[in-house]
Amino acid sequence: MNSLQQTLILLYQHQHEYISGSYISEQLNISRQAVWKNINQIKQNGYIIESIKGKGYQIKHFKKGYEESLIHEFHKQHPFYEFIHFEDVVSSTQNIANELSYKYSNPFIVIANEQLEGRGRFNRRWDSSKNLGLWMSIVIYPKISLERIGPINLFISIAIIEVLRNEYDLQAMIKWPNDIYIDDKKICGFITEGQFSQNELHHLTCGIGINLFQDSDQLSNQFERQITSLNNHVEDINQYEFLNHMLNYLTKYFEIMDSISFEDYKDKYISYSNIWGKEYNFLVGQHSFIGIPLDVTNQGELVINHDGQHVTISSGDILSSK
Repeated sequence: MNSLQQTLILLYQHQHEYISGSYISEQLNISRQAVWKNINQIKQNGYIIESIKGKGYQIKHFKKGYEESLIHEFHKQHPFYEFIHFEDVVSSTQNIANELSYKYSNPFIVIANEQLEGRGRFNRRWDSSKNLGLWMSIVIYPKISLERIGPINLFISIAIIEVLRNEYDLQAMIKWPNDIYIDDKKICGFITEGQFSQNELHHLTCGIGINLFQDSDQLSNQFERQITSLNNHVEDINQYEFLNHMLNYLTKYFEIMDSISFEDYKDKYISYSNIWGKEYNFLVGQHSFIGIPLDVTNQGELVINHDGQHVTISSGDILSSK
């Protein structure tokens, strides 16, 4: 690792305070002139750094996207994960994660600044433009029975909602089974894929895409549906801080997933969704119908009132409200 990367890491470690040029010089064993050159290069790379005589330097704004050196430093805060695999551009973080999944037995993360073939459920395209969102996949190895796999989507939904509500004061809502909305506009989607060996779950790969800096109007026109991005609701986003919140909340549920029941969290999930009691168009496979969501089962299935009958579905789409 060169002194430029080391200087950036020091600024990241002390992002909430000023550090002097002499401190950086002593820590990295480089000259003050080298410190000055590194600071200027970091500024040219897109970071906003404030310099105050007698106090030193402080990062005020990170450039968009993630830096590999900072991701590796960031990993130290999250020992639950064996490693974070970072690449600037990938076909899909899901593809990379699944390729690595049989080589390890402890949870790990794959993050990229851009996905060329980002996908959601049913292989639908997910726009993952460079440096404009959090595109990641998390591999976990839960010791759970097959019937307990369904609620994992619901726990992930709860974790993401709690990040947006608790840390950013946004009234985000869940749209079953795996979409997150703010003001009726989609900000996040995720996909959970299980891999099995001899009828036992080997691992789960959870792919998550969250718009951070997207041009929402352009995306809405492109995909012909309402889409939003965190920068429409929050000023001066620190993507590392956001990632930290995401992992804190997700890990909280991953760590206890082997021993908890969704039944204990069902009321919370229901309160985080506003689909209940409204009439929607549903698509399950090739079959479309109109129904009213009533409840969610302990296995993560949606209970719908369809023509006076209670219908339970484990997958499908809520297309639109009537």
